[in-house]
Amino acid sequence: MSNTNWADSGVFSLISTLKPSLVNEFRYSTTFWSNRNNPPTAEQCPDCLGLGGAHFTVEGAGVTFGNQTNSPQSRNTRRHIFADNVTWQRGAHRFKFGGEWEYLKGTGTYSLDVPADVTLFSPAEVRQLNPAILPLVPTSFKTLADITSLPLVRFTFGVGDVNQPPAFQRDETGRIRFNGHESLGAAMTEEIFERLRFSNAQTEAAVAAVKNHMAFKDVQHMRVATLRRFLARPTFDDEIELHRVDCLGSHGLLDNHAFLLEKREEFSREPLIPPPLITGRDLISLGWKPGPLFKRVLDAVQVRQLEGSLASREEAMVWVASRRDFVENGDLA
Repeated sequence: MSNTNWADSGVFSLISTLKPSLVNEFRYSTTFWSNRNNPPTAEQCPDCLGLGGAHFTVEGAGVTFGNQTNSPQSRNTRRHIFADNVTWQRGAHRFKFGGEWEYLKGTGTYSLDVPADVTLFSPAEVRQLNPAILPLVPTSFKTLADITSLPLVRFTFGVGDVNQPPAFQRDETGRIRFNGHESLGAAMTEEIFERLRFSNAQTEAAVAAVKNHMAFKDVQHMRVATLRRFLARPTFDDEIELHRVDCLGSHGLLDNHAFLLEKREEFSREPLIPPPLITGRDLISLGWKPGPLFKRVLDAVQVRQLEGSLASREEAMVWVASRRDFVENGDLA
């Protein structure tokens, strides 16, 4: 592997004597680090086995060759630090105080399992696990073709943009975060689907799945009404499958997935979103004037309908009529 690093740094300091007993020191420092990690070329590694190809591992045999699974990759990191300190001499005592502000920005690329990561069974494992296919295994391994004829354990390859995601950032502790990536991902999805000329319906479904995928982490804390609306979305089947593979590709926990399947079964005895108990005509019959408030009131009634506290039109009418003064003041409690 070829690893190239280049860095530079600089410091500027200005010390000012404001009074014989008062001194201010301002300091600015900057650093830049560039790193390139690439697979070796034919000139750097002549006659190397598997040069430029997939990363191969033969289990239990101590044999590994081919591209590293995390190359090529690159990064450019810039750090700017501003510091200011004041020293004050008072009699026999010296006080020093100040502050520091640091700005760090990094960009780069990261390839994973490119072109592939392949794990093979060793001859010893074949002999132990499935001796019936042992005659198909070469008796000697002199070429790459001999090695790659071993039975496959697993095969992984990376797809997608190798550039650092636009949502990349670091929090105050230095931990890498991708806040807002669902909105950025939805915008990127929409652009790609439009460029590939998918239908409007297909584009809207894909964008919704990407934009809503982070909502799954909160499903066990949702109100019943919110959960029923969540399950009733037309793209839910695609979204829950996306959630499943998303979890399996990261932490592996499927508790929210199981919870949603259980709730969908529980709610299947009746429509997830039943017909509304009342409409705008009912509000007009109570003497209300049509306007933006209608939607808020009807939404509030539907929430209580979905949660079971209102079960009939009569109950809904009584609830609305008894809260008219509160509603007109903006309170729907």
